[in-house]
Amino acid sequence: AEETEKWLKTVIRTKTTEMFNRGRKSYWETDDLAKQIVEAYQFSAIIDERTSEVCSSLDGKIFDKGEFTNHIVPPLHFNCRSVLVPITKFEEYETDKQPSLDSLKDKGGNLIL
Repeated sequence: AEETEKWLKTVIRTKTTEMFNRGRKSYWETDDLAKQIVEAYQFSAIIDERTSEVCSSLDGKIFDKGEFTNHIVPPLHFNCRSVLVPITKFEEYETDKQPSLDSLKDKGGNLIL
């Protein structure tokens, strides 16, 4: 019973992160104004002793809006605490080389589609 409760808390926490991040990204890509100014996303992980390998490898990296960023919307794994931060056309930025999705899955991104 205790293991079931722990698992349910993990699933609920992870699903909450998923809905939060997908809702934010959906807004930036469908709102008439936001979709005109958001050009890229920066991956932002909470860096501490619990940070996963996949999230620490993506932290701070910027990727153009598109197919790749559709795959890396957190959560990338159970208990993921990362977010995507919008980068607008009013900011100076350089995009990073996109790692393969397989390499991210190998680093623990077991929820990457």
